[in-house]
Amino acid sequence: AAGVGMGAAALYVLAYTPMKRRTTLCTLAGAVCGAAPLPLGWAAARDCLDYGAWLLAAVLFAWQVPHALSVAWLRREDVERAGFRILAFRGDPGRAASQMCLLYALALAPLALQSAAAGLTDWRGAAAAALAGAVLAFQCLRFCLRRDDARARAVFRCSLVCLPIMLVAMMAMR
Repeated sequence: AAGVGMGAAALYVLAYTPMKRRTTLCTLAGAVCGAAPLPLGWAAARDCLDYGAWLLAAVLFAWQVPHALSVAWLRREDVERAGFRILAFRGDPGRAASQMCLLYALALAPLALQSAAAGLTDWRGAAAAALAGAVLAFQCLRFCLRRDDARARAVFRCSLVCLPIMLVAMMAMR
């Protein structure tokens, strides 16, 4: 657990923070840092990092991209003034950002379904978690079709509900 925490802190300080002004890859580096708490807790509780830890980290990583990009879209003027280079904001305003939201959200349902195979939950928990991921993907699709603040806000709000539902469903239905 200490190694995961130190690795995440080092990545945050030495890579993610300086990358914000240099490359759009900072979004993915930030998502790696943000995914670290689940394997950190897993390692603390189980003294190992097995498939379940990495699967939960993948869920959190994939969830963070639509969450972060929807916030960045809503605050794009502030992001630009700060000089941050957010993933997929170059070129056609929001086209690539909305597509990245959808791409990563589409990964959530298959990841959730794998939770049953990994023994984290039963099929009902995996199905409920996958449904939550699918709802987020639907909101991201709507954002792709019309890139405006209302659709980005819908992605953001849905993301706030989606992740807790996914994790609680996996935990409660065992």
